Amino acid sequence: MPVPTPLNHTLLVLAFALAAPLAGSGAAADETTPAAASPVAASIAHLLNVDASPGKAQVEEAERRYRDAISLAPGDARVEYAYSLILQKQFKATEARSHLQRSLQLNSHYPPALKTLIREAIKAQKFQDARERIAAFATYLVEHEPSNVEQSEWLGRIVGTVIHALGTDDAKVIFAYQDRLFRVSFPPLMRSAYERGFNSIEAELSELTESIEEAKSGAAVQRQAKKAEVDAQLVDQQNEIKRKQQDATKTRQKWDEWITDQTAKADDLLREQEKRFQDLDRAVTNQVGVVAALRLQLDRVERNMTPITSTSLVTGFRSTPRERVELALFAEEQKLGVIYSQQEAVSRQAAEILNGRRNAVAEYQRATGVALKEAANLDRWEKRTKAVSENMKKAAEKKPAQVAALETRIKSLNTWDPSDFETEKRRLLADLGVVNTDK
Repeated sequence: MPVPTPLNHTLLVLAFALAAPLAGSGAAADETTPAAASPVAASIAHLLNVDASPGKAQVEEAERRYRDAISLAPGDARVEYAYSLILQKQFKATEARSHLQRSLQLNSHYPPALKTLIREAIKAQKFQDARERIAAFATYLVEHEPSNVEQSEWLGRIVGTVIHALGTDDAKVIFAYQDRLFRVSFPPLMRSAYERGFNSIEAELSELTESIEEAKSGAAVQRQAKKAEVDAQLVDQQNEIKRKQQDATKTRQKWDEWITDQTAKADDLLREQEKRFQDLDRAVTNQVGVVAALRLQLDRVERNMTPITSTSLVTGFRSTPRERVELALFAEEQKLGVIYSQQEAVSRQAAEILNGRRNAVAEYQRATGVALKEAANLDRWEKRTKAVSENMKKAAEKKPAQVAALETRIKSLNTWDPSDFETEKRRLLADLGVVNTDK
């Protein structure tokens, strides 16, 4: 048989060897349906061509077609098997299993149904059960169809797949023993076909493994390139962060210098104002004493009822002692008022200086708060870029999707998928001798 390319055939190895069993032999078909039974063949084809989607109407239509087919051939294993395919496609696994078993009850050696059970046993890792069914199938072929090359080749492929890909260590030992028995017990024609199937699966799996290794090798190169790219990006980002952190530090230092200068100037002015205020406060104390003394003097003069007059040498006006005291008191009170006004002015200037100092501190706090926030953001950014870089490296370490897909196709038997259904459908229709035109 031609050797398929690695990527196009990924699991043609298993899709045809395992996931999609070969159609039943001509002899088995002849046992259930005579060549002249074209109405039965047409009814089975009609069943297979039903819309197999899982909707309620489609399920009911499939059941109706099954009843029509079974009414024409109540003992035909192919009807049961065809309906099991439809049910499996409609996600009715339990019912599909029931009809599959029914198919084998009607014909215990019906190849499609028998091979489906073998595949499912291998998928469930029930290797002993699978081996027993394979041995029984091989015995039937030796006794009844020793010239059936197609089924003999399938036996070689299924045994080879367990030994080379899917089996556990114990299963590989069991199947290796079975392989030796087949090789010595099969007739020449069967043995040749069996060995061809066994060798083909070995070659295909080897080629698939080689494809995996090539994919891994390519992925390793890409992984290293990705890591180098991530590291380079991280260095660039960290350099940018460091530059911004330095700018933020310089900005903070400038604001520190500015607030130190502003507060120092304000504190010097406040100390000067405090000194002036204290000097004025002492002047107020002295002036209050002078005013108080004059008021006492005025009080004594007013109690002395004898008017005494004198003439001023400067103005030449005559005045009483009371008038002279009142005049002096007025002058001293005026001086006291001036001192109070000066004190008020000093207090107002000090308040303005203090308010300016507060405004400077507030501006400093706002500016440094922004700087601190920027620094915190830069720290978070640095941590985030490191985390992102680590995640990208971890993502690069993950198994490439292509490799994972290839390995999954080797290790897992996806028994039922659309390609399996279509393959089985075409083979069963070909067995029936019906052209696939019904929809």
